[in-house]
Amino acid sequence: MVREQVEKVLSQFKGQSPIAKLAISVGLAVVLLVGFNVLVGKASDEKNTEVARVFPVQVETVKYLDSHLIRHKFTGHIVAGRRSSLGFELGGRIEHVFKDNGDQVSAGEAIATLDMSRTKARLRSLRAQEQELVARLHLAERSRARREETFNDSHTSQQVLDEAIANEMTAKAQLERIKADIDMVEVDLNASTIKSPFAGVVDRRLLDEGVIVTAGTPIVTILENDNYEAQVGVPSEYVNHLRLGSLVDLESEAGAALKAEVLRVSPAIRGDTRTQLVTLKLQDLSLISFGELVTLRLDSQRNSRGFWVPITALTADVRGLWRLYRLNYNDQNKDAPPTIVVENVQVLHVDNDKVFVSGSINDGAQIVSVGVSKLTPNQHVEPVLSEHLVGTAGE
Repeated sequence: MVREQVEKVLSQFKGQSPIAKLAISVGLAVVLLVGFNVLVGKASDEKNTEVARVFPVQVETVKYLDSHLIRHKFTGHIVAGRRSSLGFELGGRIEHVFKDNGDQVSAGEAIATLDMSRTKARLRSLRAQEQELVARLHLAERSRARREETFNDSHTSQQVLDEAIANEMTAKAQLERIKADIDMVEVDLNASTIKSPFAGVVDRRLLDEGVIVTAGTPIVTILENDNYEAQVGVPSEYVNHLRLGSLVDLESEAGAALKAEVLRVSPAIRGDTRTQLVTLKLQDLSLISFGELVTLRLDSQRNSRGFWVPITALTADVRGLWRLYRLNYNDQNKDAPPTIVVENVQVLHVDNDKVFVSGSINDGAQIVSVGVSKLTPNQHVEPVLSEHLVGTAGE
């Protein structure tokens, strides 16, 4: 085509002198040379641009395993070893509540009292009656002794002696009854004070002074603060992995790692969750609070061939399969950058930010671990370390 254009131009200068024709030919040669250089330069720029399009990616090496670890997580909560709602055995008006929410209490320490003014007044009345009956008993004993003497001297009849003995016995019985009444009142007085059955902390103060309560109405709730336990519902198929006295791993809501001892495993299956209640004794109470949620972690081994990949390396595909992007190297040109090849895999297990998969990828192959949304099949890439990926595929 260029030749035809040249001949067309030369035909326009037929009849010109040889010198003019020579000048025209030289000019055309220069134009053709310049055009050729422009075309070569453009092709070179396109080639350099193609090389510049090689995309840096973070890669990982496929390493097959014959089995993988599955971590199961079960949620439970922290309970106190002992938790009691305390109330009075008697009804009456609350006189004092000595403790408030969060206060520490020791075993046997008074927490609240009832107004027992009437009971104390009755106790004073009974003690006065007791003294009166003690005096009557002394009189009856002396009277019986005199009747016995006169009876022995035949100065008193048997009837008079019997009456003296009966009076003495009546006085004794009356005195015992008063003592029993006094004991009952003293029991009521002791029951008018709520005492902590164990050392702990006041969880809730429910009522204040001046309130009229009936017997058994809760006044405060206390928790045993040095004996927290974790209660976790575990499915029956995993309970067999637990042994009484063995240590297991827990995780608090704040992410703190805890150790706990298996105390008890309930044999009954709860109908609402189909789990068995497992009670665990915590070894460190400083990192946990009453009522906090905890997670029990149990590991089991599953025999299944596959390999781990980061979850960022996967993209969804059809029919429940997933995609990985494998690096394909040119065996005939070692200097050529690798290209992207799509491989389908099946997800076997997910563990937070990593996934165990199976597929046809060869052991030792390299796959793209992050930034796969920016890649396309057959694209040229450059595998680099993660610290070199700032602002590129790993961004």
